[in-house]
Amino acid sequence: MPTRSLGLFVFVFLIHTLTPVATQGDSRWTIPIALNLLHHQTFDLRSYSQEIVRNEFYGIECIFPDQRRLYPLKAISDCDGGRLYGLYPASISLLAMSVVAPMEAFLQAGYPLWKPWTDRVPIPLIRNFLAGDFRHATELTEKVVASVFTALATVVIYRTALTWLTPAFALAHAFLFAFGTLAFSLVSRALWHHGPSILLNAVAVWLLSREKIDRRSGIALGAVLTAAFFIRPTNAVPAALIGLLYLFLLRLPVWWLAAGIVPISCLFVAINIAMYGQAISSYFRVNVPGVSTGAIHGMFLHGAYGEAILSNLISPARGLFVYMPFLLVLLIPSLWKRPVSPLYGRQRPWFAAIFGLHLVLVSGYTDWWSGFSYGPRYLSDLLPYLLYLWLPVWGWAAEDRVRKILVALTVGIAFFIHFRGATAIAVHHWNSTPVSINQDQRRLWDWRDAPFLRSLH
Repeated sequence: MPTRSLGLFVFVFLIHTLTPVATQGDSRWTIPIALNLLHHQTFDLRSYSQEIVRNEFYGIECIFPDQRRLYPLKAISDCDGGRLYGLYPASISLLAMSVVAPMEAFLQAGYPLWKPWTDRVPIPLIRNFLAGDFRHATELTEKVVASVFTALATVVIYRTALTWLTPAFALAHAFLFAFGTLAFSLVSRALWHHGPSILLNAVAVWLLSREKIDRRSGIALGAVLTAAFFIRPTNAVPAALIGLLYLFLLRLPVWWLAAGIVPISCLFVAINIAMYGQAISSYFRVNVPGVSTGAIHGMFLHGAYGEAILSNLISPARGLFVYMPFLLVLLIPSLWKRPVSPLYGRQRPWFAAIFGLHLVLVSGYTDWWSGFSYGPRYLSDLLPYLLYLWLPVWGWAAEDRVRKILVALTVGIAFFIHFRGATAIAVHHWNSTPVSINQDQRRLWDWRDAPFLRSLH
């Protein structure tokens, strides 16, 4: 990794890790599963029975040997003879192992050196983490691992921007992603699906940004898009459209793409068969009460479909253009008329279509407001595509003083909103007070109580 990229990674990682907010929720079993895989080679969480009971069986399902599924659970005894799995895709834990394993080994090996200092640390969570005891520091471990994924995505976005921008503008572009988007306020606060999903989508965009896509790039692209799908099923949208772009517009050999798709698909299908007795997991195929699964059965044309689309775009609680107002610049027609490279010009409408279809898809979720969240969580996976579309804005803004002010203002607002998300837990408590957002979606439109303004008035 070049020196500037390494420095960028370290800087972003440290800021994301050291900012105080952590929002462990649906992700709470990702680290236990990673530790189980690392030390016991199993996805079964039965060794975490005490923690499961303490968490009131949140996000836990039971799979019996005959593939019968029990969810929700009320007692460990209900799963006698079965296996206790986390509800959400285990693929996240597989990726997390690549960070957890070396980090655990390093901290445990070095613990005798810093034990005299850590013994004086008043917070048990930090003491446990520094001792390499991740089982008793899952919340902090999650945030550290998520920050690694976010920092890596920042570097990839920076390297992609260098294809079209000067190093100074490319660095500004990377900072915009790292601190002016949900990457800062939400994605790195816990080990959501979105962190690995964004990283893989960023790699896909980087591979597509190269002037010449060779055999290795084609294989890597197939592998990356397939892994992204198995992490978060909504990534079927960019996978499908990029596949069409690859085959019909770029006219590249299909076997390159297939050579990346097949082994990754076989890996995850084999894991799912071993766990569930079938090729896809429960998360992909079952409409779990209170959980939007992303499978066809988890969405429908509900009565609030129009409101869902508008809310995901402009509401004070979930609006994309509210939380990242600099994206409004993309609605200016003259920007799309600017001369760009032939490759970028061919890709741009396809990336815009990815956003449109993804918006339509997630707005059909039964919990289209994205549950307990900060901003438009269900749109966060698209950040690499949206930032790629935003690349010409730097040159467009540099040509005119008014444009510079507009961009500076909207970017400044975004930095403020996401700084609050990373540093003020009160903005996340908005989801539950004064009443749960899952019970009253009218709160999404209350500008007098916008989440990012909580505790300021």
